[in-house]
Amino acid sequence: MAQDFGEAMRWYRKGADHRNAFAQKEIGWLYQNGRGVAQDYPEELMRQARRHRNLRRGAVRAEMAVAIEILLMAPVRMSNLTTLDIEENLVRPGQGKALHVVVGAEEVKNREPLEYPFRQKASTFSSAMSVSFDLI
Repeated sequence: MAQDFGEAMRWYRKGADHRNAFAQKEIGWLYQNGRGVAQDYPEELMRQARRHRNLRRGAVRAEMAVAIEILLMAPVRMSNLTTLDIEENLVRPGQGKALHVVVGAEEVKNREPLEYPFRQKASTFSSAMSVSFDLI
């Protein structure tokens, strides 16, 4: 039987919209392996979030985009990813600088502080992030 990754993505998105962790993981795998997805999946998810008629589902898509973007640039544990606070952990160090993910040593299992800059174009996610987290 031939594999249809586009169809698989369609079904996984339905599950991910309902916060199904398995579906979200599989979407990550499809993206990582370039199967059935746009090349810049976080950006595509943000476009879908902006267009979604259901605000809550759009906010979930925006949240997924941010989570995937963070995981693409920062090898953080899922426990750190799920406890990120937009006010405390997403900072802009200085005028015009890129947005950074910062996690203090006390919040990290190995007690080593983390700091990773977002890709420049991903820094535009910051306004969408605050909207999406307020809706969820």
